[in-house]
Amino acid sequence: MKKIDLMLVAAFACGMTVIYGCEEQTPELSSVVLSQSEIILEVGMTATLTYELQPEGVEYQTIEWSSSDESVAVVEDGTVTAVSPGEAVITLAVDNLTGECLVTVAPPAVESVELNETEVVMSEEDTLRLVAAVLPVEAAEYASLVWSTSDEEVATVSVDGLVTAVSAGEAVVTVSCGEISAQCAITVNALPVYAVGDVFEVDGKQGVVVYVDESGKHGKVFSMTSCPYETGIWSTSGILTGASSETDGRANTEAIRNAEGYPDAFPAYKWLDENYGGDWYFPAKEEVALVFPVMNIVRNVVWVGGMLPTSTEIDETTYRFLVYDYVGGYTEDVYEKAWESSDFYAMYEF
Repeated sequence: MKKIDLMLVAAFACGMTVIYGCEEQTPELSSVVLSQSEIILEVGMTATLTYELQPEGVEYQTIEWSSSDESVAVVEDGTVTAVSPGEAVITLAVDNLTGECLVTVAPPAVESVELNETEVVMSEEDTLRLVAAVLPVEAAEYASLVWSTSDEEVATVSVDGLVTAVSAGEAVVTVSCGEISAQCAITVNALPVYAVGDVFEVDGKQGVVVYVDESGKHGKVFSMTSCPYETGIWSTSGILTGASSETDGRANTEAIRNAEGYPDAFPAYKWLDENYGGDWYFPAKEEVALVFPVMNIVRNVVWVGGMLPTSTEIDETTYRFLVYDYVGGYTEDVYEKAWESSDFYAMYEF
């Protein structure tokens, strides 16, 4: 008997089945197919990807999910979460083959835009900040707002909602986010026009106009009353305060208000604060000089003396004093800070 026959006889004797000339093979992975190749999500939304491996029932060694940009979208076990607007490719790698899905993340949809004001009345040159609230709040971070006005000759608006009143009239300011918008009706009133000698009142405090610009809408006012003689002392401190401006009395007065020993060491300025408040100040040399050319007009309203102190400091112990020459001009003088004077007039700028 041949050798091969002997082997077959032995196999049959042991109850074994032998297929001669045929080998059983394990199928190889041919493709990875995801349930979707493209998806669109809004920020915060999720979607679940499933997959099929071909051929069916094939065995594999490794499987891994990944995102090309985790700042846009992340994935875990096939669940994709949208993080921020943009695009990312979700990949499923199985052994040496992959399947991909393009994820496009859109910002949350804006449902409405609301303004903090819907109707306002302003005066010329006033400014107002309009604030837009985007809803839902999740969409606010990604919303692009566009501001516009119906009439720039009445009111303008900046890219961040600052409204400036230009001239008398009416305008509508609109903020838009795509097709969604909100509006605010703006009414602008004209500023009053003044002339030298007019009485000006603000917050119950009256003064006489001593200077106006060409428009008559801006100028300077002298208070109706002056500091009492016994209180009219520039300073008792004997220090240099930095109130040296010849043109800006407000800056001088603020320097005094910040000086060591204020207010008790500066009696006149203490009187100013107690009687007129922080919006008023003592005029600098050039501001006091505005009064002399119109002295006769001013004196028809309030008596102003011929020797006027200023807030302009010269040194530790002296300050500038102006003396009226009765022909519309003046001469400059030096006055001791510790001496009394009854002609400290408060000034207001409008």
